[in-house]
Amino acid sequence: MLLGDAAHTAHYSIGSGTKLAMEDAIALDVAIREARDLPSAFADYEARRRPAVLHLQEIAHRSQLWWESFPERMHLPVAQLMLAYMTRAGKVDLARFVQNAPALGRRGLADYAGIAATAVPDSDVTEWVLDRPLTHDGITHPRRAADRDLRFAATTTVVDVDLESARGPAADAFVASLPATQTLWLTGSADRAALLVRLDLAERLCRSTDSLVVVEGAHRDVGDLAAGLASGRTHLVAVTREVPV
Repeated sequence: MLLGDAAHTAHYSIGSGTKLAMEDAIALDVAIREARDLPSAFADYEARRRPAVLHLQEIAHRSQLWWESFPERMHLPVAQLMLAYMTRAGKVDLARFVQNAPALGRRGLADYAGIAATAVPDSDVTEWVLDRPLTHDGITHPRRAADRDLRFAATTTVVDVDLESARGPAADAFVASLPATQTLWLTGSADRAALLVRLDLAERLCRSTDSLVVVEGAHRDVGDLAAGLASGRTHLVAVTREVPV
């Protein structure tokens, strides 16, 4: 019986090898004690552990891609870069990072907003991030939460993103196929993993095109959308209370 990294490794950048092994061992012990025979125990162990392992490997893959594309973020101020690093894989959201490292979090948010750190609030940072203005290509948007009318503007191209990753041949071909347009509005599945892919793809588009990039996502994932804004992965977000279409 293989456990931990021997059975299902995850990229080292999330530092979870020991965690995987310990959780596997605990789950195997419980399965053996509760099952009537070993085949049943092993089947129960597989059912218990596979979803959690796949989730962690998904996080680890996003972290790996972030590090492999790290040079693209060298222009960010150090505190904002740290904010991007801590929220890179969706394991830590913006509010939690600011709560755990308030001084660093406030400096990162100040870099994002172009203000002094003393002007960053102590609470409700998610809504505060969405309320910051943005000037892009001579046009000022009063909030980083996009007006819904922008989605239907003649100068906006709505793109349904259906990718497993924002990097790799499929993503490269997808990016190359996009038209030159004033605004790229990225929508897709309401699944959180799909939203994180859209945010990673938006980061590429912000670097490689002159378009205003908007990422659409469900209200339940507003923390991820705010983290994407504060870390420079997208220009604007669209927060929906319904499934994106």
